[in-house]
Amino acid sequence: MNTDHLLETFNRHQVRYILVGGVNFLLRHAPVLTFDIDLWIRDDPENLRRCEQALASLDAAWGRDDADWKPVADQTPGWLGQQGIFCLTSPYGAIDIFKFLLGVDNWDHALSRSTLMTTGAGAPIQSLSDEDMIALNWRYPKQTETKSEFASCPKPERSDLDMVQPDLKTREERKRDRHWLPGERWHAMQAMIAWAESQATVKRNTPAQCRAKERRLLSTSF
Repeated sequence: MNTDHLLETFNRHQVRYILVGGVNFLLRHAPVLTFDIDLWIRDDPENLRRCEQALASLDAAWGRDDADWKPVADQTPGWLGQQGIFCLTSPYGAIDIFKFLLGVDNWDHALSRSTLMTTGAGAPIQSLSDEDMIALNWRYPKQTETKSEFASCPKPERSDLDMVQPDLKTREERKRDRHWLPGERWHAMQAMIAWAESQATVKRNTPAQCRAKERRLLSTSF
């Protein structure tokens, strides 16, 4: 899974997103494996258009049903307006796109609480705050339950299905699984293992570093 390339592509297309889910936890706290990237995008027509273009440039594929599964470049423009959750494949790894999350008031407020961070390769990302991760009770490893920032989480192992429409998310994941070839999945997992290990080598996202990056990058990145 080429996480840096995925993020850099969304940045290049100026998609307004907040990184959520497992990769966000990995960058903020601990190198815990996950095999997709979860992006919560701002739900407005211009941003959806930019997101469609970014996904097309990544050769991502999706379909409303199995018969419709195809490269998103071949979908009718505006296809992101069809529903609120999308699970896609790409040569660079699996991608989950969320237009809403239950438990956080709205995207703009979440953005104001988010932090501008970077991956080990220097890709800038807006990272969902610990405050909002707690509000969502997003899944994180058991050993972090005693950390002060997560001590108030009543159900730390709650699935991400609780933050979205469970039936739709389940259908999306099962549909993607049917169209994600085993060889492609294996390569994505191996690449993600290597990437996760690389993120632990340098302590680069301390609060002071994040504030400095925000001053330096915010005007050009988002």
